[in-house]
Amino acid sequence: MNENETALMNEPVPGGAVETPLREAVTAEESGAQTAAPIADSDWEALFAAYPDITAESIPEEALSLILEGVAPVHAMRQAENTRLKAEITALQERLAAAETAEKNRLRGTGSLRGAPAAAPDPFLAGLFFNCV
Repeated sequence: MNENETALMNEPVPGGAVETPLREAVTAEESGAQTAAPIADSDWEALFAAYPDITAESIPEEALSLILEGVAPVHAMRQAENTRLKAEITALQERLAAAETAEKNRLRGTGSLRGAPAAAPDPFLAGLFFNCV
């Protein structure tokens, strides 16, 4: 890194911020890591406006990993939500299919091996076989 780049990196930016895109690019280049561009405050504001019931701590891990990869926070949250909902739908469909199979089997089944519970005596049979019963 030459002296001009160092001077540009340490030069204050209007608004009081010292970090510049050049500093981030040089740091990423030196470390050999691929980092995503910083996320603007307006992107975070859009996320919290679209999802007013979430806090920074309640953002799902999947959404956070997408955000770190450079996906906009709103899009990352929606993608994580879609993935969660698809998994939930699949689980509910499996439960429904199992319940339908159980109902079919129940209707086809011959019943309990122990036999049916004793029913009230039939008055006709009681009169016909009054000595036997």
